[in-house]
Amino acid sequence: MKHYFEPEAIEQIYAATKGDMRKFEEVVTDCRERAKELKHSFVEVNLARSFLAEQPTV
Repeated sequence: MKHYFEPEAIEQIYAATKGDMRKFEEVVTDCRERAKELKHSFVEVNLARSFLAEQPTV
């Protein structure tokens, strides 16, 4: 199953990682895994925000 990201979710992740592309890629991968666990076919902005809120430092 492919996982797609809402543009707003990508924007939230990019802002949270302050443009650090290595960290951005890690967070995107982790969000995709969370979506898979929750059986979502895409990552929407609320899922991204809740995931980011759980991270100690992004």
